[in-house]
Amino acid sequence: LQAMLAIEQSQGRDRSSGRRNGPRTLDLDLLIFGSAVIDEPGLQLPHPRLQERAFVLLPLLDLAPDLMLPGAVPLRSLLRPEFASLCWRLPATCAPN
Repeated sequence: LQAMLAIEQSQGRDRSSGRRNGPRTLDLDLLIFGSAVIDEPGLQLPHPRLQERAFVLLPLLDLAPDLMLPGAVPLRSLLRPEFASLCWRLPATCAPN
C-alpha cells in the first residue's frame, strides 16, 4: 500500500485535503492480496466496495474470471444485474456462475 501511495504522490496526487472522491491525477486501489483479510485503519482487504464498482469488477473478471476471494467466495458472485448492460467486451464474463 505504501508503494502505491508513493506512486500516486509522484504523479501529483495530493491527499492532504482529506476529501474523498474528489478530483485526482491518479487513484490506485489495492483490491485483494491473495487470501489476506485485513481490517486496519487505512487498509481493508478485500476492498470493501469492490462489489459496488463495475468499472473495477468487470475488468478484474476479464483478467481472472475464476478468481476466488478469501472465504472461497467466487469473484463472479459479486456481479449485480445492473452490470449486465456494461458487459460489451466479454459477455461471458457477466454470465451467472
